[in-house]
Amino acid sequence: MNGDRSTALSNSNSHRRLQPQDVSVLPKIPEPKYRHAAPSTPWPWIDFNTTFSETQPFEPNESIDSITPPWKLYPKNFNWTSEQVKKSKMLSNTPLSTNCLIHKVDVDNGYFVNETLSVASDSEKVAFWDELQEPVSGVPERKRTRIFFINNLSSPVLQMLGTSFRIGPSFFSSLTNWIPSRHQEDLKTAEGDHITIVLPFVRVVKDGDKSAKSTNGASSASLGGMIPPDKKRHAADFRTLLYLRSTHHVLLKDLLAIHMVRTSTSNTIVSYHPPVERSKDSAERLQLLVLKTGDSPCWSEIFKKSNDPTFLVLVMFWYVLYGWDETFEVLGPHIDWLVSRLGFGFLFSLRNWHG
Repeated sequence: MNGDRSTALSNSNSHRRLQPQDVSVLPKIPEPKYRHAAPSTPWPWIDFNTTFSETQPFEPNESIDSITPPWKLYPKNFNWTSEQVKKSKMLSNTPLSTNCLIHKVDVDNGYFVNETLSVASDSEKVAFWDELQEPVSGVPERKRTRIFFINNLSSPVLQMLGTSFRIGPSFFSSLTNWIPSRHQEDLKTAEGDHITIVLPFVRVVKDGDKSAKSTNGASSASLGGMIPPDKKRHAADFRTLLYLRSTHHVLLKDLLAIHMVRTSTSNTIVSYHPPVERSKDSAERLQLLVLKTGDSPCWSEIFKKSNDPTFLVLVMFWYVLYGWDETFEVLGPHIDWLVSRLGFGFLFSLRNWHG
């Protein structure tokens, strides 16, 4: 019995040596917070131990400088104080000056039209703001749906989208902090509503691709054993990517963040995509997958018969489900590989523990 135990420990230590790198040194996604401390939902306070804010909420009749674009008041014009904005990190986590790529898709009567915009310079910001103020045109008896797939979100684009479509700031505070969220708001019977869905999920990236990153930017190439063996500290951390040595895959944590605005005249979907891969644009990837549904005889017929944008959201959910399906497909053989290396003695003890 002691021999089995020593063999199991030896095999276990051997498995530890196979770990490619100490994952504790990799950048991590934000620590999840499920209270209003982020804040992520419309709770009546920020924290129990927070003192009363001296900054008063925005007054609708407050005078506004004619030179200042109206979108720069967001989220203050939603009665968010500077203290709330600072605590949520929705603006500090989104760079002010960055090249924000916006992949658009217009869906009308089953036809899909795509376009990509770059919003970085002042002139591009003005042009994008002017475009948002134009109504989504279409045949009067039909409603066109416009989807914005956002890559490399900047704070000006965040403020423009929030102002134009009256998106609650809790949507942006949830996605910048990776907080799961789902709720309906601003419901008006026979007119429309707002639906928010923020859903973390896991998908698979081939290690040979060398493009996977942890959510703050560490490449999967860094998993190749760059740290000396004597410096490794093997710790499991769910906030970083997971390298599967047996199948040469990387399990990557990703985020689906959708805000859908339904009105009596048009529909708009804003889809945010964090930079989880180095050389690939996940926003463009989902845009292409949505465009592919237009080639499907079944789905194109659905879009011709119905202008309900929920079907487009369902297509995006398919992307998440497909990611989980691929994850379990590679995770199963990897678990079998781990079990085979632990030895019979460990398995015998494990069976007794669960007996």
